[in-house]
Amino acid sequence: MRSQRRSSAAPTATAWRAAAATPTPTERARKDLPTPTPLPRPVDLAGGVAVPPRSSVYLDGLSTPVGLVFAPDGRLFFSEVFTGRVRVAERVGDAARLRPEPFVTLEIAKGPEAGVLGLALDPDFERNHWVYLYYSEPDPARKDRVPKRNRLVRYTERDNLGTDETVILDNIEMHRQGRHNGGRLAFGPDGKLYVTVGNAQDRANSQNLRKLNGKILRINPDGTVPDDNPFPGSPVFALGFRNPFGLAIASDTGLVFATDNSGEVNDEVNLVRPGGNYGFPAHEGTSNDPAFVDPLWESGSRTIGPSGLALYTGDQLPQFRGDLFFCAVNTGHLTRLRLATPGLDRVDGAEVVAEDCRLDVTNGPDGALYYASMAQILRLGR
Repeated sequence: MRSQRRSSAAPTATAWRAAAATPTPTERARKDLPTPTPLPRPVDLAGGVAVPPRSSVYLDGLSTPVGLVFAPDGRLFFSEVFTGRVRVAERVGDAARLRPEPFVTLEIAKGPEAGVLGLALDPDFERNHWVYLYYSEPDPARKDRVPKRNRLVRYTERDNLGTDETVILDNIEMHRQGRHNGGRLAFGPDGKLYVTVGNAQDRANSQNLRKLNGKILRINPDGTVPDDNPFPGSPVFALGFRNPFGLAIASDTGLVFATDNSGEVNDEVNLVRPGGNYGFPAHEGTSNDPAFVDPLWESGSRTIGPSGLALYTGDQLPQFRGDLFFCAVNTGHLTRLRLATPGLDRVDGAEVVAEDCRLDVTNGPDGALYYASMAQILRLGR
């Protein structure tokens, strides 16, 4: 499916608060849209009927939490997008206690999609205590927090506080209205850091290899370019994106998956190939054009605002193991995609498994899934 209509008012951060209370015209017309492909009745790995998942509140009273990452000791790190705060929560049974003092508070640019957008812990976090953050920086010459650039920085955690800021990537182009920033972070099993970068509301950026915008980047932890990147000397791993705001990497195979927010139709979930071109602005959704990589899944004639993304690896819900899950800011649906084996390059079916998943989803150390609404972090498990 092809679309030449684009809207600058993408269903990302501008709609985050309003979407929770006000249905969009697309949502009101949901009955007229294609429904997800139903999946067979879930079974556990022993062949019996699986126990239905149950949602419970893990943390409450938050402000747009994203970048959910568990440390090896069970602490949960995340950012509150528009406050500039990075928070730490400690597990207490099946719930958690939020530490009163933020890990760090960053001065952030004003904008509908600006803020502290991504967080990752170093693979060797137990030894080096490194925390990576992607955030939108304001122009220091202005008092009204006009956006200047996006930055990727690293802090060292000491007693739940961030110290020793180190700049990893600087001067990532940012739109002056603060739109299309991307900003999600994840480490692969190759030890490289993957970064989603929005196109800064400039369509040409998505296809321009001289720009980082509209791309998924692959860098060494210190910000240098790996020797085996698909474009020699460039941090670009794949191109042709509009505003990718979900990122998940398989811990065994290293396969990279990303969501991409469209303008009005055909939001995408993609399997990201090294050097792949994902078609924006020429195409959104399936193009059947050999020059571009088609998505694994698309939203069709609606925009749902896909956000956080995770490959489920836990044991609380064995019927979901190996499946892909993503949130959607407009609908609040936590959607499960059953990936076809062995290549995980095709979707066998889709279903909604929970509500109020607006911002992010991740695996927990207890084998459950954790996901974020506008003000809560919830747990999906037994």
